[in-house]
Amino acid sequence: MKINPVYLKDLRLNVRSMKFAMIIFTYNLCLGLIIILFMYVSMHNVTGQLVFNYENCERLYLIISGIEFGSIFFIVPALTVGTVAGEREKRTLDLLLVSKLSPFHIICGKMSYAVTIIFILIVSDFPLTAMVAVTHSIEMKIQWQLLILLLVTSLYIASIGVFFSTIKKSTIAATLWTYGVILLITIGTIVIYNLNGYVLEDMKVHSANEFNVVYYSFLFNPLATYVYMFSSTRPGTISNWIPTNMKNNWVELSIFFQLAISVVLLGVSAIHLDPRSVDTKLTFWHKSKKRKTL
Repeated sequence: MKINPVYLKDLRLNVRSMKFAMIIFTYNLCLGLIIILFMYVSMHNVTGQLVFNYENCERLYLIISGIEFGSIFFIVPALTVGTVAGEREKRTLDLLLVSKLSPFHIICGKMSYAVTIIFILIVSDFPLTAMVAVTHSIEMKIQWQLLILLLVTSLYIASIGVFFSTIKKSTIAATLWTYGVILLITIGTIVIYNLNGYVLEDMKVHSANEFNVVYYSFLFNPLATYVYMFSSTRPGTISNWIPTNMKNNWVELSIFFQLAISVVLLGVSAIHLDPRSVDTKLTFWHKSKKRKTL
């Protein structure tokens, strides 16, 4: 099987370095210290006796998965905003474009590297998450859904970073736009929901059956998907924001729509990066300009 050379080059250049090894070590060290501290605090009850409560394992799993999920929003954009814009600033983008690789292969190779880094971090903390999984406090279905959601969210955020890295000329501009759009998708949809008049007090009496575009905007919010995955059966939570007829398949639908958006952004990025499409746009612009002058 032929591996994408752009992906292979980035992987060999960065994964073999001591810096990447230290990142994995620091990430798992911090995660392990959090687990030890949580278990130490939870095992000491009021009487001072050591008591292990298996109900706390669910909270511990939420903390671990929350750290994994939150790290995606910081690590993936940092890895993707410079994929194309950085090559353009170093003046090496033209060398990639004149190679035998298509723009789509270049985009996929750059994005696959960022997703692989997140996947390595997730796999590296499997021994830590196994400490909670063996207690059976979390359903196996939720554990598989979480793993798929982490990978899909990595792909989703990576496609946004690659898209702005392609259309923007500088890494700084791509970084600002990427983090701004991520904030709009995650926090912005929740703010818009509350500005729409549905405050927490109204959630108890308001029905989510009628059509409202604000509800369906949560399909593109991976943070809402993550919260709903663990709180769908609890009253007064984000489950009240979800339309009733879609609650049973909300996680699967949101993953599907986020994958679809990722594919669309990758396709648009490849078209924008293709020099032939740029020449076509310039030719069309010059012809339309001549028609106006005539």
